[in-house]
Amino acid sequence: MPDHEVQQGECLSSIAHRYGISDWRQLWEHPDNAALREHRNPHILKPGDVVKIPDDVGPAFEGCSGESGAFRLTSPPPTTLQLNLTDAFGNPYAHKEYELDVDGQVQRGTTAENGRLCCEIAPDAASATLTLWLDSAAQAPDRKLVWTLDLGHLDPIEELTGVQARLKSLGYGIDEISGSLDEPTRRALRMFQAEERLPITGEADEATVSRLARRYEDREESV
Repeated sequence: MPDHEVQQGECLSSIAHRYGISDWRQLWEHPDNAALREHRNPHILKPGDVVKIPDDVGPAFEGCSGESGAFRLTSPPPTTLQLNLTDAFGNPYAHKEYELDVDGQVQRGTTAENGRLCCEIAPDAASATLTLWLDSAAQAPDRKLVWTLDLGHLDPIEELTGVQARLKSLGYGIDEISGSLDEPTRRALRMFQAEERLPITGEADEATVSRLARRYEDREESV
């Protein structure tokens, strides 16, 4: 099979699904992708990265002419979407009703104490709409927040777009993921550096990027 060049919004699970591979780990752990593993997260790839699609991975069968057989097609395992929802002050949206629409497949539930929700979605899902009710959906249906989610669009932290996306997610006032070190990005970096007691430079230097990555990961892993 040909090498696959990563496009915006793709991750290992969606790429594996495209090539009929049921478990993305078969791609990720294959020796042909050792170089990619050294500097990437399987769920956070950069457009332009190359994923090797080996011939010995994926669906295959052996047979002879004149033989017949039965095959069962199985659905690929779902991917887990996990979100931590907080207000502008970092307070979790705890015990709030939500509705998640992924390609017409609607799931409903209630957020956890820490504002977290977890849902299983198709591995090739690209976008979703999330509605969160601030009060009871039945009693106050119009008191709600609505987000459009671009799934798989988080760039690696080594890219400026990845820095901007994480700052935006953490509430540092970035409206556009521009890929340039513009004034809103510099302002957000200065705010982050001040909070983290780092030298206030407005630059995405090594110490700032390292601290930002750790802060973002801690937020994602918090319970």
